[in-house]
Amino acid sequence: MKSPLAESQRDALIAAMLPDVPFDGWSRAGLRAAARRIGMPAPEALALFSGGPAEFVACFSRWADRRMLDRLENLPADQLRAAERIARAVNIRLEIVEPWREAVRRALAILALPQHAPLGVRLLYETVDGIWYAAGDSATDFSFYTKRATLAAIYAGFCRHACVSRAPAGRCSPHRCGAPTIGDGLQSPAEPVTAAAPVALSLDHRCGMSRVT
Repeated sequence: MKSPLAESQRDALIAAMLPDVPFDGWSRAGLRAAARRIGMPAPEALALFSGGPAEFVACFSRWADRRMLDRLENLPADQLRAAERIARAVNIRLEIVEPWREAVRRALAILALPQHAPLGVRLLYETVDGIWYAAGDSATDFSFYTKRATLAAIYAGFCRHACVSRAPAGRCSPHRCGAPTIGDGLQSPAEPVTAAAPVALSLDHRCGMSRVT
């Protein structure tokens, strides 16, 4: 179902599922509990998610992406460099999923299954493409792909570290998150975006972000 109403209902169900995912996983039992929580008939909820756990995970990722983009759109226009805008967007995306680490861990476990690997790549691409779009990227040459590939590696490193460790999201050192060119990593969401200078400098160098207007 692709209608705006169905998408809104799916988002509401995903948000209602999140507190129970550590106990029920991304399962139909969790979906039924979420439906009860928001007052939706269980058959209607099941009809909105006919694809099973992988569909729950995909909707969760896109739910977080939309929340990130909504927050970025509501921020005032500023004079941040493109690299700093990217760092801010990554911080916001991590902040959104920070309260739901176990849900992210279970989502990654599903995406690690061979049959779901293409979906995992697609969802990662959607996230980094949305970040670049929000940063104002208008590239149409080969850098369109290299920028997204580099940011995907950086974002995946931060996300993996935040999910498998107990350290605050965004406090990832290069040796721990597996991204040795990041520098000291992104700042926590509460800190000024200028604290993300190491990541910004790395992205400037690796992605050519200084060309983004």
